[in-house]
Amino acid sequence: MLITEGEEDGWYEAVVVALKPGGEFTLQWRDWPDLPMLMRRRDEMALLHPNAAAAAEA
Repeated sequence: MLITEGEEDGWYEAVVVALKPGGEFTLQWRDWPDLPMLMRRRDEMALLHPNAAAAAEA
């Protein structure tokens, strides 16, 4: 999953920790697990392409 903090920031990978009623997701930054967890709605996230890791290695 990709999320951002705002229009001025980039998009970074996050891990879904939980799905709450009403469609809210609890997320943890993948590269910064010591930072607080975040809440996002489905329309505030983007999917990471399934082949992204393979493309980065090439």
